[in-house]
Amino acid sequence: MDTASGQKQEKSDTAKGRHGERAKKEKMNIRNYKDLDVFQRAMNLTMKIFEITKGFLREEQSSLTDQIRGSSRSVCADIGEAWRKRRYQAAFISKLSDAETEACETHVWIEIAKRCGYLTESQAKSMDEEYDHAMGQLVSMIDDSDKWIIRAPRRRVLGLGSCVLGLPCPASGAAFPVPLLRETWNVARGTRKAGS
Repeated sequence: MDTASGQKQEKSDTAKGRHGERAKKEKMNIRNYKDLDVFQRAMNLTMKIFEITKGFLREEQSSLTDQIRGSSRSVCADIGEAWRKRRYQAAFISKLSDAETEACETHVWIEIAKRCGYLTESQAKSMDEEYDHAMGQLVSMIDDSDKWIIRAPRRRVLGLGSCVLGLPCPASGAAFPVPLLRETWNVARGTRKAGS
């Protein structure tokens, strides 16, 4: 290996290491969805679209203007919803997928706005690149969803139903419930008052 390619490889490894460290550091500093880079990017794009669409013709209000504003806002809303669904991996992934879908829809509306002459080529290209980046971040979060999920400690919950029915009690294995469980069940059913 020559010196130049060795130096390039070393720089690449160093950059990857720095990126990995930065990603870990950023994740540690994330307290809510507003701290996510993808949310901030989506929100900035939403506000940019809002400002640009103020200049659209009035006749486009119920079609192009509302559609592009709505889909861009949905990206942000879906990211926020996904954040609150981190206890359930499938729900988390589903909401991130919704955000990705809304970002792609916004992509389409940007293209339509450009073709209708409401956006310049450079405005459309800039927003397209930003949405591509945001979609990449969303896909990365989906692919690494296990790193984002909140893991609750497992707790064993005693089932009172089987004890009351005379089946083996999960707590004691006995055919009848232990007195405390029976009393608790009777109080819950209203057939006995607590402490009597």
